[in-house]
Amino acid sequence: MRPRCILFDVDGTLINTWDLYMEVYWRTLRDFKGDHVTKETVLAMKPTSELHFIKQNIGEDKLEDAHRIMMQYYERLHDELFGGVYPGIPGLLEAIRGDGFTTGIVTGKSRRAWQITSKKVRLGMFDSIIVDDNVDHPKPHPQGMRRALDDLKVSPEETLYVGDTVSDYNAACAAGIRGVLVLWAKSDREKEKFIARAREQGAKEFYEHPDKLMHDLIQ
Repeated sequence: MRPRCILFDVDGTLINTWDLYMEVYWRTLRDFKGDHVTKETVLAMKPTSELHFIKQNIGEDKLEDAHRIMMQYYERLHDELFGGVYPGIPGLLEAIRGDGFTTGIVTGKSRRAWQITSKKVRLGMFDSIIVDDNVDHPKPHPQGMRRALDDLKVSPEETLYVGDTVSDYNAACAAGIRGVLVLWAKSDREKEKFIARAREQGAKEFYEHPDKLMHDLIQ
């Protein structure tokens, strides 16, 4: 069944924010935990959403202050460390919108981070945007997916979710949505291990480039 709604993850799927987030998380954690915190420490924590990262590693009681500081770093460092929109993404978004697909976002970004990035980066208009502030449980919980379905008045069977992590895939599956995983953010060395891990969770569809996804959606 051809989907009529395409939902996207953002970081690692539409845009490259890896270096930006690693620096932002490190600086924020160091401010609260001390100068002994290294970037390797942050990497070992396998950070996901901003708010979840703060709750887990700094404390829910400091959530508001820590996130305010985090967003100050995010905005200040954005132009320097933002890795850009992935090649092929603008064409993919233009093509699916032109073909009548409904589009939406389900992301672990906070509302403030999305506001900062969307002002600087042209991704066009989405019919629904679900950010971390809109949910109580981050991916792989399906709450964000279900919120998007409700917003867009579409069924899971009519929907495709495009993400770059096993967590993305599991969240889609838990909501009854077909999930596909993209590989363009990963190095050649990372891809093999990632695909093997994702296949263990049931993932079957992987895309090396947005052009191939566009071709499969628009026939």
